[in-house]
Amino acid sequence: MRTITKKKNLDEIRSRILSEILPSDEENQTIQSIIKKTTEIIKNWNASHQNHSYKFIQPHGSTGLKQTHLSGNSDIDLFIFLDPDIYSEYAFAKKGKIKREKINELFRRFCTAWVIPALAEFKEFSDAILSYAEHPYVSIKYKNFNIDIVFAFILSEEYILSNGPITPVDRTYFHTKFIRKHLDDYQRNDVRILKKFFKSHLSYGDKAPTGRGGFIGYAIELMIYFYTDIWTVFKNFKNLPDLTLDIFNRDETELRKSGRLQKDFLLIMDPSDKKRNVAASISPRSWIYCSHAIDEFLIHPKLETFLKTDFPPIQNSSAEINKHFAVIEYEQEANDDHYTKIRDKLYSLADAIKQIATYEIDHSDKFRGVNYSLYFDVNTKVYSVAFYTVNMEISERFLRKGPKAVNGNKNFEKFREKHGDNCVVKDNYSWVNQKRKYMNFIDLLKSETNSRPIKEASPAIVVLPRQISSPESINALSVLKECILPYEKELDQILKRKIKGKKRR
Repeated sequence: MRTITKKKNLDEIRSRILSEILPSDEENQTIQSIIKKTTEIIKNWNASHQNHSYKFIQPHGSTGLKQTHLSGNSDIDLFIFLDPDIYSEYAFAKKGKIKREKINELFRRFCTAWVIPALAEFKEFSDAILSYAEHPYVSIKYKNFNIDIVFAFILSEEYILSNGPITPVDRTYFHTKFIRKHLDDYQRNDVRILKKFFKSHLSYGDKAPTGRGGFIGYAIELMIYFYTDIWTVFKNFKNLPDLTLDIFNRDETELRKSGRLQKDFLLIMDPSDKKRNVAASISPRSWIYCSHAIDEFLIHPKLETFLKTDFPPIQNSSAEINKHFAVIEYEQEANDDHYTKIRDKLYSLADAIKQIATYEIDHSDKFRGVNYSLYFDVNTKVYSVAFYTVNMEISERFLRKGPKAVNGNKNFEKFREKHGDNCVVKDNYSWVNQKRKYMNFIDLLKSETNSRPIKEASPAIVVLPRQISSPESINALSVLKECILPYEKELDQILKRKIKGKKRR
């Protein structure tokens, strides 16, 4: 009886979530109308101007042929597929940098000399920019909708399985084909619910606050494919790091022989490309935060788990918060820079600062427990990195460990000669009482951000939590304190067991 009651409760929750997140018929009709209009404009302009050769134009992504989008989250991805044989000079150029540059040249020319001028003639379209991921594409707005117009090569399934794609987006056609073939309407709605869960827990897509990369749409679709429904995904979620989702039935040991997969935390292999791990970019931080939320839901199922929208509350003026946290805030200056460029630079900067702040030159402790989170808003163009440390102030000097104190050890002799009377021998090692460059955590942050400027953003502002007012910085603090720090020790143990040298971002 208890199992039946719980199943009924889950079914009721599922039904109520869908009533909140399913796009209306009117919204879907609007999306299809925009897709049709944009496609016709691009086709007609090309036919009356340069007449570039292409195979077909097709909508992909969640609002396209897959139909797994949420209400109010209806970005449109429109793909223009090219025949690689016609553009063989670019598509089959030598691999590596030369090939990438040649394809960039082709796609950039099509974007700037075809797509952008075609849409510029219609006032409903605005804010057209040339964006960059692996290759150039066009981002443009149509009223309240964001549209990405992407060029790709149309290849055979056999070619991709044997050789891999020419560009990463060449797989998209087959991703759509796989999902349309294998997921029914009920399962597509489960995809929607799972997307909503990850969004509600700040762990969806490449803007995920909990990590550099959250759960992406195709990975979610594949989880529903492998586990059939959302509740089975939930039951298996905490074990995902020890599971391998692979349509080709390879086990983890076999897959991890590949150098490119050895440090991936989760393994969800692409059915259209044997070598690609769809989950490669998913942050362990996002997984563990969601794993705990799912555990709690399975014990006490409630609708609010899926529909919450607020960040965890935080009192940035409290004395305790200001004893351990600091914020670095940037504002993007160039409008045409894609957010991923600044995001990636800030993650690299934060990683470097974390390393410098945590350890001295001899790997002894400095500012202990240093950690960070990054939150940004593409609309306000504000990027905030929140930092945590156990100690905001440390002593002026520390005992620095030197080479082993053994007669004949040249490094020891040089160390002793350099430091003179300050060099002491203890426990068979040389030591020196060394002065630190920074005793204050804020001073270290200011120095490092000044010496490592982000050219796409204004100079960094480094402040304590009580000095901030921007929602971006408040959110960065909230994520770090409530979504990352509570799970770090547990995540460390899992990472040590699973993957050596893996960075937790």
